[in-house]
Amino acid sequence: MSNPPAPGALGTLLQREEGLRDDAALVLKQAQDRHAHAEGQLQMLQEHRSQYLARWSVEFGRSTTPQVYECYRNFKDRLDQAITQQQLVIEQRQAAVVRCRAGLVASDQRAAAGRKLIELRLAEWQREEARR
Repeated sequence: MSNPPAPGALGTLLQREEGLRDDAALVLKQAQDRHAHAEGQLQMLQEHRSQYLARWSVEFGRSTTPQVYECYRNFKDRLDQAITQQQLVIEQRQAAVVRCRAGLVASDQRAAAGRKLIELRLAEWQREEARR
């Protein structure tokens, strides 16, 4: 009875694909972290805007000058712009997560295909050995 065939080039290919898969998993985790951070920033902006509006609604219950109202409105507009911009950032980060997840799935499939090919070669060798 002879020794089973060494994986050789297939083993090297499998190691490479598994390394790429691990790298893809890390990239996905980083993309998910960036997405979560962007969502946290959006939540902070929205909370700040809500508190700002509440604080100034009380202030406007009293008399105020047109200049103060103009400053309030300008700052509120800037907060709205920041929120809109952050929503766009979240959309971009979500798209990046989707791309990274697809990359991970593709890498995982390539690694699985390499493992399957090695298993098939080993099974073929075992059949040959059984015939002898």
